[in-house]
Amino acid sequence: MYSFRKLYLSILAFVLLASPMQAQTSWLESLGLDFDFDIPKPVVTYKDLIDVGSARHLSGSVCVLYLFVGTETSKWSQEEIEATAQKLYAAEDWLKAEALRYDKKVEFRNYSIKRQLTDNNIPDNPFQPDAVGYPKTVLRRFGYNSNRELHDILTRKTGCHQFLVLVFAHVPGRCYASAVNRNMARNGSGRSLPESCMLYQISNDTGRELQVGRIAHEMLHLFGAWDFYAVNANDKERSERAAELYPNSIMLRSYGDINQRIIDPLTAWLIGLSRKEQDWYQELMPPMQ
Repeated sequence: MYSFRKLYLSILAFVLLASPMQAQTSWLESLGLDFDFDIPKPVVTYKDLIDVGSARHLSGSVCVLYLFVGTETSKWSQEEIEATAQKLYAAEDWLKAEALRYDKKVEFRNYSIKRQLTDNNIPDNPFQPDAVGYPKTVLRRFGYNSNRELHDILTRKTGCHQFLVLVFAHVPGRCYASAVNRNMARNGSGRSLPESCMLYQISNDTGRELQVGRIAHEMLHLFGAWDFYAVNANDKERSERAAELYPNSIMLRSYGDINQRIIDPLTAWLIGLSRKEQDWYQELMPPMQ
């Protein structure tokens, strides 16, 4: 019996190795055997989000490359481009003022491409298949072929060693940030993904025009900040706890008067403005999606 079982397992292993994965699964299912071939994803911990990527911490000189994308039927006017740039500068002024509250200094050096890109396939939310990599697609169409090339150009032009990319889209959508975590940096995918934000002229959730607070909120994600609002239906308890502690945090509420918002102590620690870490901070980390 033992020899037969050993022979059976050897034959089974050979078939598994020699067969395509799809064929393996259907063949095993036909035998009524239950095998799990799923490879567990690396667990992203709260420390995996800190001090990684092209926007490592909110201090020193930071280059902001901002770009404008529209469609054939909905393009940015020059007046809209100028008004949106003023919102960006207001967000940066607020970030600088908040950094000073923690005795840190940050300077933003802005670099923009003068022409706008036309694309009729702009993703309008972070859950579409190509959403995370879309800013990189935009950069390629503007002539930047690699993350290293972009980094070298911006370093040469601005003297900055941190940079982020903002794509302003002239369509309704849900703003989002494409940040890098430590696991992405380890396996190499982070090197090909410039830390970037997609920012939409109109919110498709509220119908509001893009606000200064929303720009600052998404930029902070690239430096490691967490959302404090409920990320999903099962996240209410964490969000309520964050609201009790930090009711005016920009990571909880990004709408309204930005001067009524703050960078809270936990966010300050995440983005490098403070070294004061509390043991319970990880309890407010949002669920990874």
